[in-house]
Amino acid sequence: MKKTVLVAVLILTGCATQRLEAGLSKTVGELVSILVNAWGYPAAEREIMGHKLYTWSNNGGAMAVPLYGGGFYAARLTCTVEVSVDDKDTITSYQWSGNNGGCAAMARRIPD
Repeated sequence: MKKTVLVAVLILTGCATQRLEAGLSKTVGELVSILVNAWGYPAAEREIMGHKLYTWSNNGGAMAVPLYGGGFYAARLTCTVEVSVDDKDTITSYQWSGNNGGCAAMARRIPD
């Protein structure tokens, strides 16, 4: 039973990062306001080497993941998305890091 639950969790959260990647790729060329409308104001805004960057972060706490053979592992649920914009606030590139569980909440709210 524990193995079945773990497999189900991995399958469902694996879809989250695919959705996040697909959604972010569609935002390139769009105004950054599309992400502000979906996720709220970014956690950080900065300029590096002439590039303006916006950062959103999600720290969803932790999730108990059952281990094969018994016991649990506390997995931290985190996700950080950073987008670069031009002088007209048009998204030119993006990158993200984190894990499936942490990115799931952001992936659910990304514009289609």
